[in-house]
Amino acid sequence: MKLHLLIVALLMATTIVSAESKKSRKYNYRPVGSEIVCNNGDNRYTRALYGTHGPFRLETSDRPIFATYKKGECRNIRLYAIVGKRRVALDSVLFDCEARYLGGRRAYSLKHDGIKIEICAMASFTRDEDAVWRFATSGGKISLEAVMTNSRSSKFQRNGDLGVDDITKFEPRKGATPVAKVTWDGRGETFLLMENNSTLLAAPQRGNRHKELKQRFDREERMRGEIMSRVEINTPDPLFNTLGPTLMAAADGAWDGEV
Repeated sequence: MKLHLLIVALLMATTIVSAESKKSRKYNYRPVGSEIVCNNGDNRYTRALYGTHGPFRLETSDRPIFATYKKGECRNIRLYAIVGKRRVALDSVLFDCEARYLGGRRAYSLKHDGIKIEICAMASFTRDEDAVWRFATSGGKISLEAVMTNSRSSKFQRNGDLGVDDITKFEPRKGATPVAKVTWDGRGETFLLMENNSTLLAAPQRGNRHKELKQRFDREERMRGEIMSRVEINTPDPLFNTLGPTLMAAADGAWDGEV
């Protein structure tokens, strides 16, 4: 009974919004089922993905540019598409970008000039300081490139909690030699693995590594799905319906692994 009353009170609080405040408020994100979605957003490093229960995390943005947090060793990972002689960063505003967050996973759909690129990113649930990406492209011959550099700073207060430090500390350090760099045939379904916050391995569709990394990605996705589906919230308010997997991701990200 108490839980029922709490839910009713929360629903009333969210629906009693004056017309004036609705006019002045800008909504960057919208609910779609259990997912949180934005189109052509400009927020960077504001949605962290946790896999294991340590402080390591993969920072994601409204467009596909990433960073990692590890005390004293923060990285930035930037992705590029190479079509013909053109090399374009995937976080460029040239791409029409839809980003979706669903409890521990960030997915992107990019479109530009007949090229379509789907990306799915996760921090590893099986090995600390690893992360995995899945790519699916269509629309022509394309190569993909990932460049990892040191972040502009690795000194954060309170382990880099959002809002405490300048978020631009996660940007790539200017003029820094890449820590790792890999370029691969991006046609079809391909994968990228970051190991130990220091190395990058790519798996083109026609390479021997493809089966291995596909199995790794599928295993990570199964583990993520098992955790995030433990609580499902269905209410008349679509904003509340995103909370199930979001709360599970927050609870599972706790350091002790017992929440």
